[in-house]
Amino acid sequence: MVNQNKSINSKMEEHAMVLRTLILIILAALSVSTVFAANANNKIINSFIVCNAYWDIYGDDKVENKDNRLDKNRMGKMAVFLNRLEIEANQIKSIQVRGPNNYSFEINTNTEYDRKELNGYAPFRPVLYYQGFDTNGPIVNGEYTVTVNLQNGKSEQRSKTLNDSGKLLKQYKQLEHKFVPQGVVTLSEKTLRKLDFKWNILSNDAYYSFWLAKDKSGGNFLRDAIFHKNIFYKSGIKDSGLNEDHITAYATLKRDEPYIWFVEILDSNRLEEVNEVIIQPFQRVVIKEVTN
Repeated sequence: MVNQNKSINSKMEEHAMVLRTLILIILAALSVSTVFAANANNKIINSFIVCNAYWDIYGDDKVENKDNRLDKNRMGKMAVFLNRLEIEANQIKSIQVRGPNNYSFEINTNTEYDRKELNGYAPFRPVLYYQGFDTNGPIVNGEYTVTVNLQNGKSEQRSKTLNDSGKLLKQYKQLEHKFVPQGVVTLSEKTLRKLDFKWNILSNDAYYSFWLAKDKSGGNFLRDAIFHKNIFYKSGIKDSGLNEDHITAYATLKRDEPYIWFVEILDSNRLEEVNEVIIQPFQRVVIKEVTN
């Protein structure tokens, strides 16, 4: 009878977890639709992001064949969310960004974004999302304007003023890293579906966005993610992501499947107010044993 009750309780818990996951997915979808619908207003451009990004994906690891661009290096990032209700990808001719001192950057519309190219179309429904990193280095403060040119000759513009103080990076360089879990781990049947992740945070206020994905060569987190807390989608929650040092990821993990996770640090959880982002060291996890 005891074993039977345990089995019943286990099944009830599993069903409850599935229900919670479905609710989270539905709420996220509704939140996404609401935010971008509210910003659309029959315009092509929903949001335009300009910031400086600091890549630190290797941390202090002695990794062979490092991509030096992504090893403690700072560069400009430009991204644009387009309204899928008004435009399709095949209608876009070019996306150009202009800035101070005759600055010019073109976001590639013909290839999919990955960490090799660092420029292109990023699969991120329900919007069209394009982003590019200027690997020549950080960009200067001032006003930047994106122009989306269409095949029919029409175009639309949107501007944003970059005001990057470098405050986050100064604090980040003093941060003592701690990431849990990492490496080869043993999990229970329960934590295969609901796993806790923890990390250290900066001494002053910042926002944290979590990613968990399958560990694939040349990975694309926007495509391969199996769990992501996108703090921007919850724009109705003022402090979403603020000073968060942990998260519970609801995802179905598998034994011997390599996973990768990381946390972005940002100075705002409002898309067009972000001036600085730090991409923290990638953490790899492999489940070698599962206990009851």
